[in-house]
Amino acid sequence: MKGNVFQCHGESTSKQQFLKTVGVLEEHINKTFDYPQDVASVCKSFAVVLLTMPANLDKTTYENDMGRRMIWETTMKAYMKRTDKLESNLRAIFAIVWGQSSPMMQSKIESLDEYETRSTACDCVWLLKEIQGITHRFEGTRFVLISLDDAWSNYYSYHQGAQQSLHEYLKEYQSLVQVLEHYGAAIGAEGPYIESVKDKLRTTLLSTVAPQELRKRALAAAKLQTIAIGFMKRADKRHYGGLWSELENNFTRGQDHYPADLTNAYNLLLNYKAAPGPGQRPPRRDRTDDEETTGVSFLQDGALIPGTDGETHQGIKCYNCNKKGHYSSSCPDADGVQMLQMADINIDDDTYESAFSFLNVGPQPEACLFTQAATGHNLIPSTWILLDSQSTVSVFNNRNLLTDIRPSPRTLRVHTDGGT
Repeated sequence: MKGNVFQCHGESTSKQQFLKTVGVLEEHINKTFDYPQDVASVCKSFAVVLLTMPANLDKTTYENDMGRRMIWETTMKAYMKRTDKLESNLRAIFAIVWGQSSPMMQSKIESLDEYETRSTACDCVWLLKEIQGITHRFEGTRFVLISLDDAWSNYYSYHQGAQQSLHEYLKEYQSLVQVLEHYGAAIGAEGPYIESVKDKLRTTLLSTVAPQELRKRALAAAKLQTIAIGFMKRADKRHYGGLWSELENNFTRGQDHYPADLTNAYNLLLNYKAAPGPGQRPPRRDRTDDEETTGVSFLQDGALIPGTDGETHQGIKCYNCNKKGHYSSSCPDADGVQMLQMADINIDDDTYESAFSFLNVGPQPEACLFTQAATGHNLIPSTWILLDSQSTVSVFNNRNLLTDIRPSPRTLRVHTDGGT
């Protein structure tokens, strides 16, 4: 579990500890369990989705259609095998979650009234929900009115942090909502919420819908929209304040663009681009994937020069040759090592002074280092070809060295350590 442990409130300084541990648990299940898709809902929604048994064939089809009979028999065998495996997987999850709980967390769970019954049944869903409640200080041993009031206080006081990503904010917000749902809090059940949603449903549903069915649907829709509005309202106003103002202004004009559920609210924030403020230029339009190709290239600049002792020292500048990488006592120039500087090259009547040099650092002629001098020039002669095996693109400065050159409908953007 990569060191992740279920801890009580106050044991961990990270508010994301519970969600991170559940995420690692889900990863472990997907990697090691047989039929992990059957228990995926345990980590995602804290529920167990029972398998659906294949429908029986009628007697005539079973006796006369051999193909359908064989398919049915194979499907039924797979269903029985997955049903048996589902029970063992749930027990394994209970053991893993219990083993990854801190001693304080285990002691709090053992003090619950249902512990003996639930632990005997290895109810992993119950265990995860209780751990989540304890993590958010909603414990079964506390007075329920105080716990529920604390849960509502945490929900209303929570806001997206300045350094918190939208995805992290979503997970933390969902965790607060799940705690309220687990203990039966009535989210969006207030009268004005219900009546507002009813008015919308009446315009889409048939008039023959019974009042009880209408209220049932209104309760479900009001809950979803209440959660979505809360998510929007608690988002970072520095990034999404303009979006919230737009929604309010549109509503005053009779245009209701508020999201109906949490998924729509998340996508609305994710795709929102703020308009430029007064005096600001509009953001440059990014090219689409069809218009642009990217690559990576490395700029050979600022290489350290080792001394005659073969060692390279970071941040050290030689007083003899004014180059970095070695002390003056081991300066290659002081020992008579040959420095070869490329001569000037005349290209199109413009004199080019090379920004590169070759340094002979050993007794053998091939013992050379290729470096770039700090001359301020960034030009490359057309007679040179620079190859780097670590680049994803190669750049040529002379068309005469290539064949089959064709115009491209896309732009190549090269990312280098010298800029883009």
